[in-house]
Amino acid sequence: FGVELPYFPHLESISITDWEYSSGIPWEAVKRCLSIPNLVSIDFGECGDSFHEIDPYPASEVAALRHTLNSLSYKTYSWRMLLIRNHFKLQSLVFEDPPSNYKFIEEERICLSPLVLSMHRSATSLVLPIESVPLEQMARLEWPHLRSLELEGEYATVQEPHIRDLLSHTPRLSRLSLPVSRRCGAGRVPVF
Repeated sequence: FGVELPYFPHLESISITDWEYSSGIPWEAVKRCLSIPNLVSIDFGECGDSFHEIDPYPASEVAALRHTLNSLSYKTYSWRMLLIRNHFKLQSLVFEDPPSNYKFIEEERICLSPLVLSMHRSATSLVLPIESVPLEQMARLEWPHLRSLELEGEYATVQEPHIRDLLSHTPRLSRLSLPVSRRCGAGRVPVF
């Protein structure tokens, strides 16, 4: 992937929707995208729902890249947690925090976190799954240009950090979308 990218130096946006990447986008592909000097937006489209078959994005390498990315979208299937529970036959109302069968969430978080956190000075729009977004780390950083934030999915734990902590660092936020559900039988999670 991406051998043709140097021939498009004025490319500003890339959408990756190929099911070839159904197990996540490998770091080398993202790195090639980020090397485009004018790239401001990456949309992972519907490239599956996990990063379980790829190596984690190297945080030090992501931090060292000087990219111009200000928009990142990684939308997952709205009902993925329900489908996964059904797949693993987790029908009981006994819940673990965090669920041991959700290793893919941690793998997703390990891959996405360095990229998301590296955007804190430039991000204007983020669309991410709440299950794997690094909320606690994001809340420790300033997001001076973030105007649109969408966190979707299902709370991974009952003790989810408050989104309020992050919002206090987003002075320009004008659009907040939280299509987030709680697991069946789980207590209400405070948003603010």
